[in-house]
Formats: sequence, C-alpha cells, structure tokens
Amino acid sequence: MDVSTTSADDVLKKRYAELAEKTATAIANEGPPPNINDRPAIPNSLPTLPRYEPPPPRRPQRPRPTCRMFFPTSGHLGFDTVKLTTELPSIETVREMVIYETRLRLSDSIQEIMDQYYTDECAVTFVHDLIQQHVVEHFGYHDVNALRTALYRFLNDPVIQAAFYVKYNKITQGIINQDQCARDVDLYTTDGHPTTLFSQMSSGQPLIILAGALVRSHAPNGIRLLAIYIAEAHARNEWPVGKTISCIDQPATLAERLNNAQQFKKNFNFEMSMLVDNMDNIFHTTYGSWPFRFFVIYDGKLVLKAEPDKETFTYDMNEIDNWIANFYQSRSQTI
Repeated sequence: MDVSTTSADDVLKKRYAELAEKTATAIANEGPPPNINDRPAIPNSLPTLPRYEPPPPRRPQRPRPTCRMFFPTSGHLGFDTVKLTTELPSIETVREMVIYETRLRLSDSIQEIMDQYYTDECAVTFVHDLIQQHVVEHFGYHDVNALRTALYRFLNDPVIQAAFYVKYNKITQGIINQDQCARDVDLYTTDGHPTTLFSQMSSGQPLIILAGALVRSHAPNGIRLLAIYIAEAHARNEWPVGKTISCIDQPATLAERLNNAQQFKKNFNFEMSMLVDNMDNIFHTTYGSWPFRFFVIYDGKLVLKAEPDKETFTYDMNEIDNWIANFYQSRSQTI
C-alpha cells in the first residue's frame, strides 16, 4: 500500500469536502430565488463585486504541463460537445434557472471563494458545478444538463442570451485551421504603433504565438516567440471570477488595451515580444485565440493550432515542446 498516495488522496478529499461546505454556505446565504415568472430578466449591470480585500499575492509557481479553461459547463461553447438529457424543463423554468444561477455566481460570497481558490482551476470549476447542481435540484430536477442544454434548446431566447457567460463568451474556432496558409492581420506594438503579424516572421524561422494565457518566458534558438494580448476573458465588469483574477475592466478603447499590456510587462518584468490585438479583435476572430491558445506558423503555414481536450478541457503544453523537438530533428537530418 502506497501510504504517500493514500495520504495525498485523503488531503484532496478533505480539501474538496471543505470547499463543498463553503459553497453550500454561500448559496444558503443568498437565499432562494424570488418569484420572477412575471419578469424574467437579468439586470443590465453587475453588482459591485466583491466588497472585501483580496488575499495577498502568492509566490509564483512553476508552470505545469497542462493549462485548463475554467468553465467546461458554459465557457467552452465552440469546443464543447452538445449536452444530452432526458430532463427538459420548460422555457419559463429554464429562464428562472439561469437567473438564479447568475445571481449565485455573481454573489459576494461565491466571488470570495473564487479568490480563495484562484490558483486551483479544478476547484473553481467544482464550485460552479456545485452551483448548477443546486439550481437544477431547487427546481425539482436531478440532471445538471437540464440547465446546461439551455443554450442549445433556446438559442435565441433573450434571457438566456443575457446570461453573462453567454453574452460575454467570445469563443470561436476562427477562420484559419491547422495546415492552412496563415493570414496576416493588423496589430499594434505595446507603444501603440501599427504593425502586422507577418512583420514578425522571418524566412526559415518558426513563429510560436501565445495568445491570452502565457506559458513560456524564452524562445529556443532559431525560433521566434511572440505574445499577443487579446480581449480579457474574465473582466471584472463582464465575467468576474474573484477580485484576484478579475482585477481590471474590459478595455473599451485601444488606449486602455495598450495600457493594460504595458502595465503587465512592467509589473511582471515580461521580456517576451508582445503585440496587441486591435479593438475589432481581428487576430482573435481570424485565429480563434480566446480565452487563450498557442500556435506555430512556419513557412507561411499554420502548422500547429492547439485544441483543448474534449473531456478535460486542458491544453497539453507538451505539444509545443514536442513540435520544437521534431523541428530540430528534421533540421539536423537535412544538414
């Protein structure tokens, strides 16, 4: 018997049991949903979130070999498979579910939990799973997909479209797929000077692009590494997940977006080359980069476009290393 493994499992179970208890308490503190059948509408503005001090910054951790998107239940439209269920509540009930879920997810107490666990992606997702399970059970159902199928069943319903994780979801696969010719797009330097994607490319040199989440700090020899700052995934005025992660609003102007990029480079001593997507989000809509993605362009072709795992919704960071290793090996064989 592996005592260390058993001990680690026990610690993890205890941690998640405590998290479940905190989430249940937070849900209870918000109280049941009001009777809203006559007025099924989500407020146009978010409440002030949150009203407490965020936890102190933690020491940076070493990068992990995977990178996971927070919300497999809502934020992965475009990557996710269609959910199936035999429980099909009416549109009126689904509206109430969505409004109640929205109130819970944006509540101070849930946002505080997001801050407490912001370094644990699985924990953040677990909290939202618990919320959605509570919501469907509150309305007399059992299968969480009774809620998660809402967008597929009632695509054009205004209440569902107003839910923040639908309204502000920018997921797209883009228009350029792997093994197709790359397309040039207009970008900006962090100083605000117009430039283009292709201006960063050199003949015979691969260009690795990291858009959104950043997972490398240096480029291997013979390979250029480029970061592109795109629209915020969890802006505090759109899709908040705690004050630590959602610490800025979504930029409304190019000047604001440029300032965010400049502050990031300064605050984190970020030395990698960085460009900024324009306010039409052309890079994102062309390559499908939100909330984050990595790419490799080589000899004018998009030779690698990362895809999240359909079950775990993780990106395998080893894909980059494997591509680089294969690239070096192919070069050595031709010399």
